[in-house]
Amino acid sequence: MKLALSEIRIKPNRIRRDFDPQKLDELADSLRTVGLIEPIVVDEDHYLLAGERRIRAAKLNGWTEITTVYMKDLDPWQKQVVELEENLRREDLTYVEEVLALKSLHELYQQKYGKSLTQGGRGHTEGWKVKDTAQLLGISTGATSQDIQLAKAIESDPELAKQKTKIAAKSMLGRKQAIRARQMLAVLTATKKPDSKNESIHKSKPEPNIRLLLGDSRQLIRDEPDESIACLITDPPWQVEFDEEFGSDKTDGLALTQQLLGEIYPKLQDGALCWLFCATKHLIRGKIFDLVAACGYRIFDQCLIWYKPHVAHSSHPYRELKNDYEPALFFSKGAARDMVKPMFAVQEYKIKGHKLHPAQKPVDLLRFLIENSTVENELVCDPFMGSGTTMQAVKLCNRRGLGMEKAQTWFDLAKSELELTK
Repeated sequence: MKLALSEIRIKPNRIRRDFDPQKLDELADSLRTVGLIEPIVVDEDHYLLAGERRIRAAKLNGWTEITTVYMKDLDPWQKQVVELEENLRREDLTYVEEVLALKSLHELYQQKYGKSLTQGGRGHTEGWKVKDTAQLLGISTGATSQDIQLAKAIESDPELAKQKTKIAAKSMLGRKQAIRARQMLAVLTATKKPDSKNESIHKSKPEPNIRLLLGDSRQLIRDEPDESIACLITDPPWQVEFDEEFGSDKTDGLALTQQLLGEIYPKLQDGALCWLFCATKHLIRGKIFDLVAACGYRIFDQCLIWYKPHVAHSSHPYRELKNDYEPALFFSKGAARDMVKPMFAVQEYKIKGHKLHPAQKPVDLLRFLIENSTVENELVCDPFMGSGTTMQAVKLCNRRGLGMEKAQTWFDLAKSELELTK
C-alpha cells in the first residue's frame, strides 16, 4: 500500500547514525532509476520501524507517498530484516553484535535477490551486492565490506571477539591474514627444487631444513637468492680472539659486522626482523646504532635485554655496575613486519648444560625470538653461528636455517650438535 510521507512519524532519537548527504543523493538516484526495492515498515500508529534513509531519499526526489507495509503484515523474511535493521541502530550494541548483525542482514538480502555475479549496475537480476547493504544502512561500501569480512572471521576464530574494540579486532585479523600469506609463501619457497649451483650444498646438509656453510659469510651470502631470508639472528665476533680465522685478517668486529650487514641486505625480505647481539659498551656509545643505520636498516626504539641472573661480570666490581645482561639491537629491512605475538623487551633465560662457545646463547631464548619473528618454513640466517645454537632453535621451530661459520673447529662442533639434537 502507499502511505503519504507526511503521515509517517519518526521518533527523534530513533537512529544513531548520521546521514551522509552524498549517499542520500546516490540513493535518491537509485530510487528514480530502479525504484524502491523494499517498502518501508511502520507500526499501527504510523511510527517508522525501518527505512528512514529511503524516506529522506524519496523526499529529495519530490515524492509525496511511498510504498509501506505494517509490522503485522510482514512475512517471516521481512520480520528478520526489520529486527536486524533495528538491532543495528541500538546504542548499546557491541562491535561483535554489530558486525554479526550486519553480515546476517546482508545474507538475508542475498537469499532473496541472489548474490551479485557482476561488477556494474544495481538491478535485481544482478543480485544483491555489498554496495546495496551499505546504501541500505547509510555507511560506506568499504566499511560494510570490512565489517562483513570481520564477522566471517569472528565466526571461525573466536579469539578476534575477545578484542576490546573493532579497530583492535580488525588489526588482529590483518596480522593473522598476513601470517597466513607468509606461511603459504614459505611452503612454496621451501618446496622449490634447488638449482644446480646449490645442489651439492643441499646434499651435504645434516637436516633437510638446515644448511651449514663453512667459510667467510661476507662472501658466502652473495650466492643466496635475493629477498630469501625472513629473519637475521646473530652475534658477530666483536672480540676476534674468539675466532682465530677472523682474527687473522686483522678485521675488527665493528668493520666485519658492517661489511656483513651490507652484503646481506639484498638477501633479506622486505620487513624482515633482525636481532644483533652486541657488547653493551658499543650500544651505549652509539657505535652499533650508527653502524646499522649506515647500512640502511630501520632501528626500533627498544632493544632486547637478555637477563642472565647470577652470571654477572665486572673487572672492577666496586667501580662499575656488574653486568648481568646482554643487549641485542632490534632492526628491520624497510618497514618492519609485525611480530607474531607481543613480547617484552627483557627476557630471562639460562643456558642448559655446559657452555660450548664463549658467546653462546640459550636455545630457548633463540627459539622465542624465531617464533615471534617468523612463521613455519621461513628462512632464518645466522652468519656467525659459532657452535650452532641458533640452528638448533631453528630446527625445533620447524623453520629453515642457514648457518655460516669460518672457523673449522666451530663448524664441526655445530654440525655435530645439530645431528645430536632431537
